[in-house]
Amino acid sequence: MRGEEVERAVSQVGGALLACEASWMFTGSVAAALHGVPVTCHDVDVECDAQGAYLVQDVLGGTVLSPVSFSAAEHVRSHFGRTRLGPAIVEIMGGLEILLASGTWLSPTPVAERRVFLPFGDLRVPVASRPQLALFYRRMGRPDKARQVDGE
Repeated sequence: MRGEEVERAVSQVGGALLACEASWMFTGSVAAALHGVPVTCHDVDVECDAQGAYLVQDVLGGTVLSPVSFSAAEHVRSHFGRTRLGPAIVEIMGGLEILLASGTWLSPTPVAERRVFLPFGDLRVPVASRPQLALFYRRMGRPDKARQVDGE
């Protein structure tokens, strides 16, 4: 997505979810962009707790591309779904667990403990903190992205 599309998507998602009862935050490349990191965003990642993923999907509306359900990939598992809002694809991840190098699954840490609120237009949107975002990328085996978020 181009800059204007990212801004429109953040505004639309942020506006819709501000009244949502789920604890949520922007994460991934959109979070990095909101922190001022020069990145390309292909989608909008929203993280919340497991139950919140279903509520977030309902509140967002849009065109559900894949309904939220528990799913697992090689290094992550979560209650995952995808929704289209205009040109933006929103990926919802609830109760995200990461497989560590030790072979154990890292239990989800509450979103409220890992987010900060950043000004965005007339909104203040919840975003993964820079240290948490860099840690996520390291745990996912993406040290280059982690260094970029760290500003190195």
